[in-house]
Amino acid sequence: MNTKEYFETRSNKTKLNRSENRIRIALEKEGIKTNSQTDFIKKTVDLTVQNKKIIIEIDGPSHETEEGKETDRRRDFYSTKAGWKTLRYPAHKACYYPIRLAKIIKQDIKEIEQQNFYEAS
Repeated sequence: MNTKEYFETRSNKTKLNRSENRIRIALEKEGIKTNSQTDFIKKTVDLTVQNKKIIIEIDGPSHETEEGKETDRRRDFYSTKAGWKTLRYPAHKACYYPIRLAKIIKQDIKEIEQQNFYEAS
């Protein structure tokens, strides 16, 4: 499935919230380049690591509602179908502990890469 059909990077259309911006900066310091506010099937995802096909979602309280959970399930289904992996983290951790969370995300990305390596072997 062609990911260009699903993703379109937005440039300055939507500002990052404080949590998303803090984690983006912390990830950059960890050597992880992300794209912000990327359109995916008529919804916007927070951050993407394009060269690794990873979506990073910083979930606030709206993701805890039934509607939010259903939207997330649907988005995760389509992203997985397109060959992308979604990682979700709470907004309060991104806001208050961005450096610690960036290290966790970096480790999670390494684990995904290792899993992909073994699956391809």
